[in-house]
Amino acid sequence: MSPTFSIITPTWNRAHCVEKSIRSVLDQSFEDFEIIVFDDGSDDNTLNVVKGMVDERIVAKGNPKNNGVNFARNHAAKIAKGNWLIMLDSDDKLVPGALKKIKKDIDQLPEGAGLMFYGTLDERSNKMKSFSEKTS
Repeated sequence: MSPTFSIITPTWNRAHCVEKSIRSVLDQSFEDFEIIVFDDGSDDNTLNVVKGMVDERIVAKGNPKNNGVNFARNHAAKIAKGNWLIMLDSDDKLVPGALKKIKKDIDQLPEGAGLMFYGTLDERSNKMKSFSEKTS
């Protein structure tokens, strides 16, 4: 059976922070997910850091050459098995309870809906950054 979420995490030279990003997913109370970390040609030990994290929900893939973040996201999405994709950059973290909240929101969507946007929290200012756009 497919997981509810595939967390797509493209990365490049993020050995210093990728573990925190992955841990923010592993620490979620909602556990029906896979994390696909796609290393895009890092020349540090990013891929080794990811492979050193032991959890069957982590899928670590890599490319020997850096081709850019969109390349990494697209390749990770191609192997994703989840019903929903969540894009999480390797220097970002999910707040506690995020996946449970997202699943609750999904369950309330009208039939046929397939895209949702959420903002990010700036830890320094503790304010939300919004990605919504007003249309009029």
